Amino acid sequence: MKILIVDGDPFVSHSIQQLFKAVTGNELYSAETTEDALSLLEKNRNEVFDLMITELDLTNKNDGLMIIEQAHTISAGKTKIVLLSGSMTPTLAVQALKCGAFAAVDKFTGFLGEFYSLGLLKK
Repeated sequence: MKILIVDGDPFVSHSIQQLFKAVTGNELYSAETTEDALSLLEKNRNEVFDLMITELDLTNKNDGLMIIEQAHTISAGKTKIVLLSGSMTPTLAVQALKCGAFAAVDKFTGFLGEFYSLGLLKK
């Protein structure tokens, strides 16, 4: 599975990478800024990502929503997109889904369990 992880916090990004690295065959990419994320999406336009996990606030507040829209457009809806936020609200989750996200997960309530329940990780 080809996975893009977009998070400005190196600790969170590394933690998520370690979760998916344990599953053999995953091709992992990461970006820490909005510009890097958009560049990777564009460069991989012909072979879209299977999964993208993006933080809400990157270079600017709410950049994650813009990245979701771009990824959804570039992949023609083929990429499963998960929004991570440390300030998740029901309104924000609905916004993410409207932008094309598959799910919205609170960053601080244990995203590992959420990833399993969404079927993104296998036991």
